[in-house]
Amino acid sequence: MPGSQAVQVPVVFARLQRAVHALEVPGLPPGRRITFSMGVAEAWSDNDGVAEVIHRADEALYRAKQNGRDRCETAPRLRLAVVAPTRARESLTTSSGL
Repeated sequence: MPGSQAVQVPVVFARLQRAVHALEVPGLPPGRRITFSMGVAEAWSDNDGVAEVIHRADEALYRAKQNGRDRCETAPRLRLAVVAPTRARESLTTSSGL
């Protein structure tokens, strides 16, 4: 949704979710509905490429499905870096018995 703001996402999600829930699918048992999950990401800077934003949205979508489906998840604002232990940390851990 280029040009939109994050505060608009819940409203758009609810509208899309209602539309999907209202679909009648031939062969689907009565009372059974299709679920709708959505992953949302926003560009953090002008340097963010489309592929990176889509990747974060895709990760958020899979998280939505893992957390119960039929929901919306937003990509975290910050991506945490994996830090390898340093020799100082290793020696502290070893000497303190942790």
